[in-house]
Parts: sequence; C-alpha cells; structure tokens
Amino acid sequence: MYFDTNVVVKWSMVLFLTLSMIAVSGQLVSAQKVEILDRNGSPLQGTLAETGQSVAIQDSLALVALYEATNGDRWFTNDGWLTDMVEFWHGVTHVWEICDADDVCEWRVRRIRIRDNNMSGELPPEIGMLDQMDRFDLIANNIYGNIPEQVAGMERLTHLYLNDNDLMSGIPPWEALVSLPNLTHLYTRGADFHGQIPPIVGEFPTLTHWQASQNPYTGEIPPEIAN
Repeated sequence: MYFDTNVVVKWSMVLFLTLSMIAVSGQLVSAQKVEILDRNGSPLQGTLAETGQSVAIQDSLALVALYEATNGDRWFTNDGWLTDMVEFWHGVTHVWEICDADDVCEWRVRRIRIRDNNMSGELPPEIGMLDQMDRFDLIANNIYGNIPEQVAGMERLTHLYLNDNDLMSGIPPWEALVSLPNLTHLYTRGADFHGQIPPIVGEFPTLTHWQASQNPYTGEIPPEIAN
C-alpha cells in the first residue's frame, strides 16, 4: 500500500471534513445519489452521515490531492468537494464496506466518474492510496504529464478510463500498469500517449480490452501484444 508523507500536513483538514456535515435548514446537502454497499453487498439504508460513519481518511486524503492537483476550484462541477462529506462529492459514485481478516471494517471509495469537467493538471501520486477502487473514470478532461508510478497501488482496479486527455508530455509507466493484477479494461483512446509500445504490454495478467487508437505511438506493434 502506498502512502506519501507529503499529504500528512493535510490530515487535520481532511479529518474535520470527513467527520462533519453541511446542513441547510436542518437537511443534509447532497449533490448526487451515491451507491453505498455494506460488507454483504447490500445497499445501505440511508447515508453514512446518518449512521455517524464516514469514508476512510486514506481515501479522503487521496481525493483532496486529486482536487488540488487538477485545479478543482475551476471544475465545471465540484459540488460537495472539501465542504461536504466524501460520499457527497461530485463524481464519487460508489462506496463499499471493506473488512479485513480480523473483521475490522471501513468504508472505502469504490468508483469515481468525473467526465468532461475541466480537470486540468497531472494526476498526483496519492491516487495510489485508492487501493479499494475498481473503476477510475476521467474521460474528456485536460489531464497531462505522466501517470504516476504509484498507480500500481490501485490493486483492485479493473477499469481505467483516460480517453481524450492530454498526456502527450508523458510516456505511460508500463511496468506499473502491467503490475495491476485485476485490470481488465484500459481506455486510452485520444489520450496522447506517445513513444514506442514496449513488449511488456504482453504481460498484462488480466487485460481483455484496450482502446488505444488516436495516439501518436511510434515504431512497430510488438508481437507480444498478442499474449
């Protein structure tokens, strides 16, 4: 599991945000309907706020870093971010309860979907802390630079959507992507990936779909891709 010590300074702020709620006329402010599933996969009746619970601090820190790194104040829609509880942040669509072998449970972010929302900047290394997320969808934004190697920490990730971004300044960290044990769908059409596709792409353990068109790749397609 990856933790960046640079985010520790944000601990107090995020702790306050995740353990408090914003109310207007006695009603909790909610910008969207989020699916919350308990340890048995059953929908939670009500919200985490109503039960006095909150999303794990680890995920809160990672999302705050994402917001700050991608100019969150200028997103087209940033309802709830940094002011409400995480379950109400725009784009957080699924939260689920994860329990370890000692039956210690916590609520973790499962899916994020923030499309065409004027996100602009590089993905921060803290995204590796979202190790219980299975879908990460940032299609049609202005994400640029390198995908951080810490993406390897997102061990449950099955679907990664980066279509129509501006990653032309960076070559994908293929070793980190290939190390994702559950990745089945990789969407990078028009993401401006460049350089030569390396033979290591044949080592994806579970990948079944890769949408890779409209990228300025160079050289030949390695035969290992058939693997």
